[in-house]
Amino acid sequence: PSRGEKIYQHRDSEEEALRAATARTFSSVALERAHCGDGLILDAEKCDDGNGKSGDGCSDKCAVEKGYLCYGVPSKCQIFCGDGVIAANETCDDGNSMGGDGCSGTCHLEYGYTCKKEPSECTILSPAK
Repeated sequence: PSRGEKIYQHRDSEEEALRAATARTFSSVALERAHCGDGLILDAEKCDDGNGKSGDGCSDKCAVEKGYLCYGVPSKCQIFCGDGVIAANETCDDGNSMGGDGCSGTCHLEYGYTCKKEPSECTILSPAK
């Protein structure tokens, strides 16, 4: 083998050793820290925002709460307007993201309408007589 091949073979074995050590380290960390609220998404967790509290999109059981989308590690959760679920600061959610139907594209009640149920069913208010 030429000198370049030896260097390449040596580099390969170093990379393999590094990958194996990283896998062992990750496995031991996962075994030690596999609990909701640590900011890591492991095992059956669907999200983990690092606080272990419900009501912010990621529950105290590390499940995505109704009406939210969560992404990233640690998880960042946000309301999903247009899913038909009234969550957090939404005053309505009719299952779409269009305005002019009583529930705005940002899931807030539009002037002159009333909305009920989930998903929201909106109707125009009758003028006062």
